[in-house]
Amino acid sequence: MSYGAVQSAIAAMKNNRNLLSKRKRGKGLEGGYNHQNVEFNLPEATPEILESIRLKTKSENKKRMVKRLIVLGAFVFVLFTLLSFILYNLKF
Repeated sequence: MSYGAVQSAIAAMKNNRNLLSKRKRGKGLEGGYNHQNVEFNLPEATPEILESIRLKTKSENKKRMVKRLIVLGAFVFVLFTLLSFILYNLKF
């Protein structure tokens, strides 16, 4: 190491040491939990509601998958078309 690099490292360590003395020890550690029992007022989940949620989720997932497949198909088509065009016009 050159002398300048060593001096820079020493100055950086000195500055970091000076910053340590300015911070307050244990700040932010005095918090905690309130230790109160929290009760939630949630509606009962009947089998009919759970079934409707399950069907809705399956429907949304199916729509999302179809959209992804359409985008993937379009991408592959464009890629294949560009590749075939480039290879057809390329002279060896």
